[in-house]
Amino acid sequence: YEAVSIPPLVWSGSAEVEHSEAPGSKMLRMNPPLRLSPLSTFAAALTFVVCLQMQMVSSKPQNSEQLFLHELPGRPIMVHSGADIPLMPVSHLHRRSDANGNSLNSADDADRIPFLIRVSPPVKKGLVEALFSAAGKENVRYVPHDAYVATLTPKAMQRISVEHGVQGVYYLPAAMKVAPALLPVLDRRQASSKSGEGSSAIRQKSHAGPEAHEKLRAVMETDTIVQVHVFTGKKTTQEQEELSEIIEKSLEREITFKWASSKYLLFDVPAASLDEVTDWLSQQYWSSLVSMRPDWQLFNFYATRALQSSGKNATGYVTMGHPIWDKGLTGEGQVVGFADTGLDVDGCFFQDSAEIVAECTGDGPVSGCVNMNHRKVVSYRGLADIAAGKDEDAGHGTHVGGSIAGKFGSNMNSGSAPDAKLAFDDILGFGETSLAIPVDLAESLFLHSYQEAGARIHSNSWGAGEGVYSDNSMDVDEFMYDNDDTLLVFAAGNYGPNYGSVTEPGTAKNCLTVGATYTSPARYEEAGLEVAGDENSMIWFSSRGPTRDGRLKPEVSCVGDEVVSARSDVAGSCPSTANEMVNMSGTSMAAPICAGGVALVRQYFMEGWWKTGVRDDTAGFTPTGALLKAFMVHSAPSNILSYYTFDGENFIWTEQDTPNVHSGFGRVDLSKTMFFGAESSPLVVFNNETVEHRVSKSYCFDVSSDFSVTLVWTDAPGFPGSAKALVNNLDLTVTTPNGAVLLGNHWNASSGADDLNPTEQVQVGVGAGEAGTYTVTVAGTEVPYVSQKFALVVSGGVASVACAEPTGYLDGAPAEETFCTDTHYYTGTGLPPNTAAAAGTALNLELLTDASASGDGFVAVYPPRSAPTAGCNSQTIDTRNGDTLGFIDWNLFGFSCSLFVLGADLSFFPSPFMSSYDWVKFTPCLDAACSSLGTVSPQIRTSNFVPYHSDSPYGVKVTLSKSAYNHIKLMYTSEPAFVCPAGGGHVSITAESALILDGFGEYEDAMKCSFSIAPASGAAFTLAVLDLDLEDGWDFLSIGQCESKTVVASAGHEVVGGPPTGDLAPRAGVESCAMAMSWEQITQQQHDEQALAVADKTVRTAGLGALRVPGHFEVYVCDYSNACAGAGDPMCFVFNEVAEEFSPWGLGKSQLKLYKDA
Repeated sequence: YEAVSIPPLVWSGSAEVEHSEAPGSKMLRMNPPLRLSPLSTFAAALTFVVCLQMQMVSSKPQNSEQLFLHELPGRPIMVHSGADIPLMPVSHLHRRSDANGNSLNSADDADRIPFLIRVSPPVKKGLVEALFSAAGKENVRYVPHDAYVATLTPKAMQRISVEHGVQGVYYLPAAMKVAPALLPVLDRRQASSKSGEGSSAIRQKSHAGPEAHEKLRAVMETDTIVQVHVFTGKKTTQEQEELSEIIEKSLEREITFKWASSKYLLFDVPAASLDEVTDWLSQQYWSSLVSMRPDWQLFNFYATRALQSSGKNATGYVTMGHPIWDKGLTGEGQVVGFADTGLDVDGCFFQDSAEIVAECTGDGPVSGCVNMNHRKVVSYRGLADIAAGKDEDAGHGTHVGGSIAGKFGSNMNSGSAPDAKLAFDDILGFGETSLAIPVDLAESLFLHSYQEAGARIHSNSWGAGEGVYSDNSMDVDEFMYDNDDTLLVFAAGNYGPNYGSVTEPGTAKNCLTVGATYTSPARYEEAGLEVAGDENSMIWFSSRGPTRDGRLKPEVSCVGDEVVSARSDVAGSCPSTANEMVNMSGTSMAAPICAGGVALVRQYFMEGWWKTGVRDDTAGFTPTGALLKAFMVHSAPSNILSYYTFDGENFIWTEQDTPNVHSGFGRVDLSKTMFFGAESSPLVVFNNETVEHRVSKSYCFDVSSDFSVTLVWTDAPGFPGSAKALVNNLDLTVTTPNGAVLLGNHWNASSGADDLNPTEQVQVGVGAGEAGTYTVTVAGTEVPYVSQKFALVVSGGVASVACAEPTGYLDGAPAEETFCTDTHYYTGTGLPPNTAAAAGTALNLELLTDASASGDGFVAVYPPRSAPTAGCNSQTIDTRNGDTLGFIDWNLFGFSCSLFVLGADLSFFPSPFMSSYDWVKFTPCLDAACSSLGTVSPQIRTSNFVPYHSDSPYGVKVTLSKSAYNHIKLMYTSEPAFVCPAGGGHVSITAESALILDGFGEYEDAMKCSFSIAPASGAAFTLAVLDLDLEDGWDFLSIGQCESKTVVASAGHEVVGGPPTGDLAPRAGVESCAMAMSWEQITQQQHDEQALAVADKTVRTAGLGALRVPGHFEVYVCDYSNACAGAGDPMCFVFNEVAEEFSPWGLGKSQLKLYKDA
């Protein structure tokens, strides 16, 4: 080869390191590109070796230019990882990287990316629904305050941001993707960094306590394998498998793919690499959350009695008996699901010699794995494997199942709901305590018993961690939110008496989390034990609250010490073994006692006992999970529970009113709430009520004695990266006859309402002279996640009465608002069909125009009527004789004409086809015959014509002067007439009849005006369009059917099925230019130099304002190939790409316009 000297190249710009398929190499993407052309003297096949000496300069923006999370205007966004989180708006798409410099170039417009969406309160109606539609409900989470995390495509995100006017859209920062339990990992990485910068993605101080740091340090200093849990958003199985391959190839660490569901990926990671792997995963555009898989742990003779009664005998023991069972409520007809170590199905408490147990293994619902004829166990599904002896190792699951619904003849040690049935999930792994709990709790664990066996209660005596709202907690909330007729029950954990020791996923908001009390003194005597506590005393090991974000957990308590229940007999079968029972202690025992109680409550409502105190199937209904939880909580506060604290040497008994973080609202005693006629207190329940944002609902009661109110709602799932789990905040208040206001959870007005818990309660003592009408109010204080359903339980000396104002507004009664969803768009000159509005409804009419206008406008009228067209030849039109509106048409060029239009309140408007070179004069009549005329008006050139209104009570003489070849077409009317305000805007019309038109002849560029039409009488009406001339395919007249008679301005509602109603004008610094090529040519030659010339221009259609991206072009495509009606109404897509990568679809009949930088 011949040596060649090449002049030095000097290039500067930004460079992003990307993954390369070649082992040991990296790809460097340079922006702007460095283009090298072969020298003409060499053969085309010559290979070049190019050596680049590059000076790598940090791309970290200066503080003065960088935007941080805490700098956003409005209320703070609450996150675990601190406030100093850098943000990158999505308008910076040309960078194709996030705020931490992480490459996004492997994402295309079809990929779903997690975005942080900032809104201005109140949330604009339609935004959340649009996010649900584009992303799927499971991929949208609210982050207090005023922010959403949604995983969707960039195109969908841009479209929604324009249509719904959000405050800002940002790539979800890596720091918000890391679960609280993993934040100490990143603190460790920060401490080990020489510069103190640590990870480029996350340099925040976590809020984890020293114990969490020590635990993680111990893990990371060993050679153990840690399982990393990645939430990717809802994807197909194939997408998940492809993604797992990318991860394994991209990470130069020993990371092993283990498992995938539609939402999660699971990897084995060496503990020593946990910090780097966490950092890398959190930076990927497709990840929404990175967490560490928990180390799941397992955490009834007198117990079932305590659940049903708090009565004491002479010796102070719980009354011997089961008053709820005695009424006939034993759980019959109910199925309870539970997951545990195994179930000895041939034990006496479960055996059915006439029926087989349906057995299966599988992840998620297994079709056909059910036998509802079995007396006790209708389904047995193994998550890992089905142990040969069914609980031969642990015995934990058998004991738990016995406490829920075990039944052995007349044995009084049966479970809480002895006639209920069980749907069982075997989660025993390898060994007595190893649990094979799936990563995706919602789909893989809970859904089988719910869908296949009909279980609406699910009990779980296992957990992990301390106090954190995790991705597992989110799964629990999501399952209950999506299936609101179910209640999941969890044990609080056995890590007490420390504060904040409640375990996940019992930290979820919607489940019922159960703590443990001691048992009856009689049980201790029977066992030969000396214990100071009783069933009204919290046992020392029961985990306490609050959760990390300050919520109250557990909510209730049940007996959990020395609980006698079914024993696993290993190989024997009933009745071959002498001892079928064993005693165990723990919150694992308390949770199933309570879960069986929930089955009794569900039967109580479904069989209609609640209404009259006796069974009445006609009054039965299916309770929501919220009502079941509310009833359990409502049944608890009859007892003030004692609890232990530890001063370092001794356990100290103290007492505290409920609710508290030790026992929640108290120990459950169903007899205190269940209504059985005259022997018990009246009961009022509301099962499935709904409240909107800033709206309240009130319920009134005549009160004669003490009463209690409990409110529960099944909240939308929270986002684990947020420091506050609650999404929709409702507030419970009780207003006394003298006007005093009592707040939920016993906080008074000075300390403020509870904004953390989805469970609130007020207990009201009614003294002498305090009887009267009390008002219970549930207020939607903040409901950013659609509307919120709730349940309410009221019991005591109450009787329901009507409220004078059952609905209230926290900010005063708003103007009636409506949304016009059945909207049709019309363009060109074809007249639309007449549009009818039913009585009490409205129509919304909108004119949307492009940046340049060439049509002449529209004329519409209601009710429909003929609009005669008159020539101009000294004739007379008398509007008093019925010709209240019409056209004057003069097309004889070179001549003038005049005519008289008689009547009062006359208005004249330019109409489509009005010439631009002619003249109009108006002369007022001074008498009824118009025989005497006033002062003639100045001549009005038709190109500058504006609406003219006559002040004469008699009429006017109209003179037209024609010099051009086109028509002069003038509209006249004596009816109310409404025109678009100059520059656009909204007009509300309540007249019984009216004329509506653009009013300017040639309507304005980039114009948007709207009219709401709702006659004051509320009568039905029909709108007719008399004339239409709009630039075909660019400008539109929309007519929308509206649900009520008042319509807000265009900016206040969503236009469905057509172009968005945002800013229609091009951005500043952009001018129109000719398009050199057809779009077909450009797409065919997109790698050609001629096509690349488009890169510095902007290509767009009408109907949508846009973000401009320097160095790119934009195409806004509205496809009008389907006649723009019904299902074929135009749908708009937004494209932002570099020229080489742009390849849209379906552009054959689309309208395109080209702009360039001025």
